Amino acid sequence: MFPRVNWNFRFCFSTILVIFSLFAKAQEEDQSGSIFSGGITIGGNVSQLIGDAYSGFHKVGWNVGPIVDVRLFSILHGNLELLYSQRGCRGVRQINSQYVGAMFEKYYVDLNYFEVPIQLIVQYKPKWNVGAGFSYSRLIKSREDLYSDQPYNLDSSKFAFQNEDWAFVVGGSFQFYKKWSLNLRYQQSFRPIRNWYQIPVGLGNGNQFNSWFTLKLVYLFSFSDQNVK
Repeated sequence: MFPRVNWNFRFCFSTILVIFSLFAKAQEEDQSGSIFSGGITIGGNVSQLIGDAYSGFHKVGWNVGPIVDVRLFSILHGNLELLYSQRGCRGVRQINSQYVGAMFEKYYVDLNYFEVPIQLIVQYKPKWNVGAGFSYSRLIKSREDLYSDQPYNLDSSKFAFQNEDWAFVVGGSFQFYKKWSLNLRYQQSFRPIRNWYQIPVGLGNGNQFNSWFTLKLVYLFSFSDQNVK
């Protein structure tokens, strides 16, 4: 028997190694005009599930990991990230129970992913850029809970989420100080993360998709400062 792997620990440890290696490499090549840059991103997601019985971007989670950027042309870049990304939903609705009367029913879905977004970035102004691309995510942990007037069995094997999530990415960044940028993006699954027949009765209608906004800081170790005044 093989020992169970703590994937959260392995991801965090691998991320730290990547960050330090990128930092060391960037320091060596910073003066050489290398087309490659490395960095770190840290921020948060606000997300919802399209197709559940609720609405609104009420789930808050982390979005953090290393980034690699390559300058293809003077105004065109490509970048790739390796992220720990928390998504899901939070739902609250008032119900009238025959057992306890009026009450608030609460629904929680937590979905933790390893995510790899790939984008093309257009640097249309010295401090501003826009980008688009796609991302691939691998589900590492999920949890679904419903707090209502009576017990509700949410069997994870019966109501399982897909292990993979493919999404489109659109967004933009503002470089506010030297190598620091603020990035805002929107992403949405273009394949279901759970099919309609796997959704618990009363908690959704149709296939379910992730939908989320991300706001985060980006630090690129080897970007030139010549355009920042």
